[in-house]
Amino acid sequence: MLTNLHNAIVAHLLANVAGVQSCEGYPELDGDAGIKIPGILIETDSTIEPGINDGTERLCLTTRWRAYCLYDPNSPNADLEVRNFAITVALTIFLASRFGQPVQPAKITFIGEDGFKPELDSYLVWVVEWEHGICVGDSVWDGAGVLPTELNVSFNDEPHRQIS
Repeated sequence: MLTNLHNAIVAHLLANVAGVQSCEGYPELDGDAGIKIPGILIETDSTIEPGINDGTERLCLTTRWRAYCLYDPNSPNADLEVRNFAITVALTIFLASRFGQPVQPAKITFIGEDGFKPELDSYLVWVVEWEHGICVGDSVWDGAGVLPTELNVSFNDEPHRQIS
């Protein structure tokens, strides 16, 4: 599930963010990363939290994602342009919403400067963070099996009555 979503995000951003030169997930970074810029690095957070139970007996989880937006610090108006780039990436994520995958829509949680990856110090780096809710496993409500045969309804404070 995560692999499919990850691949869909990378492919979508590479195809839909104007001017992006590279979009990768989990690249090996060392001193001089050598990433084509403007570029985007995608990763999931180091934790996956329990999500909201959807009543289907599937395991629902909240995944957190980051898109590191890398920009050349020596380009004209770089401080402004890296912000524009990050906003464009965030808008693309927001509009794609589910990236064609069976997940909850993307919820943008943060857009801002990032200084937590020392291996990216040679770039201007802003980060876009967002969440996707995912549910794994088979739903007990997949449409097969028991078909309801009666329906009970009531209006206001009336006792319910059976409709067959």
